[in-house]
Amino acid sequence: MKCAYLIVAGNISACAALERPYVPSLSDLKEYCKNIEHRSCPFYLRGIICMDQAERSSRSSPQIGHPQ
Repeated sequence: MKCAYLIVAGNISACAALERPYVPSLSDLKEYCKNIEHRSCPFYLRGIICMDQAERSSRSSPQIGHPQ
């Protein structure tokens, strides 16, 4: 099972787990991106943490024009 953050276009692969795209090495692709081990990838884990923090901050900060 490949990583959901892996973008493949022709023979070019990119990781979209973080704000900046990352081009994984061949060893990264083999070790993490293209199998279940993607869950232990440092980029995957940072992406999950960043999404969680963004979600928490959006819930804790009041929306303008939306009473709590």
